[in-house]
Amino acid sequence: MFSSKQKTSISRRIFLSGLILGCLCEYEDFILRRIRFILFHFLNVFIMITTEEIESRLLTLTFKSYVFFSIALSCLISFLIGLIYNLLIINSQAITESDVSKMETWSIILLSLIIAPLFETVIFQTLLLGFTHRYLPKYSNLIVSLLFAVNHFSSIKQIVATFFICLIFNYSYLHAKEREWNPFLTVLLIHSGYNLFVSTIFLSSKAL
Repeated sequence: MFSSKQKTSISRRIFLSGLILGCLCEYEDFILRRIRFILFHFLNVFIMITTEEIESRLLTLTFKSYVFFSIALSCLISFLIGLIYNLLIINSQAITESDVSKMETWSIILLSLIIAPLFETVIFQTLLLGFTHRYLPKYSNLIVSLLFAVNHFSSIKQIVATFFICLIFNYSYLHAKEREWNPFLTVLLIHSGYNLFVSTIFLSSKAL
């Protein structure tokens, strides 16, 4: 059926396959560790390059363009988090009923567009971020975002969304300082713009 040369070739292949398989089994942990290390290193380099590219592009934006970009990014993140949350958790309800739904339209607009952005920018960015960034610069953004999220505790979706939105606010505050813009005004405009988007959706759903 097989010639002697073919049998020899098949035997060699079987032997080599067995040898390779044995080495893989023997050094499985080592190989997996090296693969994980290579993948992690590649991902880390990719993130660094991507981050540097994004930051370099942000530096080219004007003040107005940066504000509009940050508002759009905040709205997109909020929409995606809400979409994922609704897909994963069916018939989800807020842990506590918000008093906002009982307020008049003009009160909602005044609170969301002026009062809330004004006070929250002072408390979370000017005071808390300014203080934590001085003593804990690596963790200041995360700490302030976590406090901001806890302050908006009404549902799991709300906590997750406000955490990521505050990351944008905090980064914008520090970015504005580097660009020698007015950091307070920058975050105030972004915060008000984002709240305008959320309030519009809320009032539209309330009217239905």
